[in-house]
Amino acid sequence: MRAIVTGGAGFLGSHLCDYLLGMAGMCWPSTIWFTGSAANVLHLSSNPHFSLRGTIISESLEVDGPVAYVLNFASPASPVDYLLLPSRR
Repeated sequence: MRAIVTGGAGFLGSHLCDYLLGMAGMCWPSTIWFTGSAANVLHLSSNPHFSLRGTIISESLEVDGPVAYVLNFASPASPVDYLLLPSRR
């Protein structure tokens, strides 16, 4: 099973990557590093079935071979950012 997880370096996306890799899957999380963090997926970097790609989800992503799932966990802001938005106005 091969999956692309957008927002894969975010809190939820990184846990989803953990789960998918634990199910003997292959995971290609993509992130724009806006609210995600490399620290969230650092422990997965040595897994040969894991490949982090810095991409923008509105642009195409080249992947060799078939993909079973595309899971969208990308968000323009984290919950902390949502709380800060009202105070910035």
